[in-house]
Amino acid sequence: MSLWTIPRRCMWVIAFARPIATRKQNIRSSPSPSRTHADMLRLPPDLHADSSSSPPGSSSTRTVRSAWLASSIGRAAHWYPFLWQGGGDIVTPAANRSAFNSPATVQALKFWQDAIKEGVAPRDELGFGANDPVANLAGGYCAIQNLGIWGISLLRQQAKGFAYGVFPCPIPPIGKPKTVLGGWAFVANAQGKDPETAAQFCVWALGSMSDDSVRRVANWSTKAKAEIPPRKSAMAIATAEGVYDAGPIKIFKDEIFPTGRAETRLPPKIYKAVSDAIQACQLGGADPERQAAEASQNIDAYLAGYTGAPIR
Repeated sequence: MSLWTIPRRCMWVIAFARPIATRKQNIRSSPSPSRTHADMLRLPPDLHADSSSSPPGSSSTRTVRSAWLASSIGRAAHWYPFLWQGGGDIVTPAANRSAFNSPATVQALKFWQDAIKEGVAPRDELGFGANDPVANLAGGYCAIQNLGIWGISLLRQQAKGFAYGVFPCPIPPIGKPKTVLGGWAFVANAQGKDPETAAQFCVWALGSMSDDSVRRVANWSTKAKAEIPPRKSAMAIATAEGVYDAGPIKIFKDEIFPTGRAETRLPPKIYKAVSDAIQACQLGGADPERQAAEASQNIDAYLAGYTGAPIR
């Protein structure tokens, strides 16, 4: 038999916001149209938090150091939505040429660069990085955080009582809402000692139509975590149980999930070209047009001799 992978969980990126940002800066939590890049760049770097958006036991009034936290280490997956919103891409549909040197790429690179330049976004992160909403958002380091759906369970478990809202990632002047769908999966090694048994285990754990397999996926996504399961049958169970009836998880399911696109599977050298361009612009102040062109040249040079798995 042939087995590629069976997805275990599905995650994507959205903006988490403290109520102080949504109330005072007119950035409404969904349901509402996505805010634009210009809206984000107009946020005052220092916002004042109040007790309604702070975990129990924290100071009633304090200054939030930064308005928006995206990622300060060129994390490409967090940046993809801003590329795709403007119609950009990394490679052509046939995946034989670079598509990176485009106005959409330049626009996305410049947005992340301007956020740093204007003082709206910090150059560093707290906790375990840009994926940590407890240290950065609940802790008062930022008012808005570009984060994935995993933030719901982290805040629920480690910042009980913290009030927050969510909304789609900001879009360019002429663009459409997009987010990136990533996640984790079980994979059987075809070169392993017993690939057939490994494949059977993966199917038993996550992929069969038995009640216990479907329930396992549903429980992992909604009880151990707070996510959208990759299986329709597991989604049906969670929906019937009211998991998505209210709160941030409802917005994820109803508004964000339909705008999702699978994270592009990139060979390391292409990923590095993209990540280097992001870092050079965001943290080094490099020219976005030049970085888009140089990265595109590197991607084309690599693709000229590429014979690996399809890029999609």
